[in-house]
Amino acid sequence: MDAVSRYRNYAISIPDRSKFKLYLLLLRTALTSKIKLYLAIIAAALFASVFALPAYAQGSVSQTKPVIKDSLGRTLEAGEVGSLVILSTTNTNESSDSVSYVALMEVRDSQGVTVYLQFQFGNLPPDGESELGISWTPESAGQYELRTFLISGFIDPVTVLTPVQSNIVTIN
Repeated sequence: MDAVSRYRNYAISIPDRSKFKLYLLLLRTALTSKIKLYLAIIAAALFASVFALPAYAQGSVSQTKPVIKDSLGRTLEAGEVGSLVILSTTNTNESSDSVSYVALMEVRDSQGVTVYLQFQFGNLPPDGESELGISWTPESAGQYELRTFLISGFIDPVTVLTPVQSNIVTIN
């Protein structure tokens, strides 16, 4: 059994409450460890897998469904294996206060396995919007689910700012 299958079987077997506790433990460890980035990414993936919690702190922050774009910013119908695409979404702040956030972008293959996960820090100006773009180079053809959402940061307590937005894309 390969590592991805072992992870998937392990993640499925853990109840959501335990996943969230494990997420917090990994996050605290990441903040005090030399391998911060790796543990923070694992913690973010675990958090995303628990994201069936429908409580969102701010109704004033929203995101569009993620799409793929080329390097010139044009939306693509499909991507190509081995060619860079930009995972793109637009974040909007409808409040009169600026909002700091961490955007999480995830790509899942047709079997629901996370094949790419990245995060980016940002700040939304009052009554403003910003486009977020994270590069990804697909390694194989198929259908992929793009998922994105915003959180307040990696420091406890983490506030979920937006619900998960998802979209299916094709890579040829």
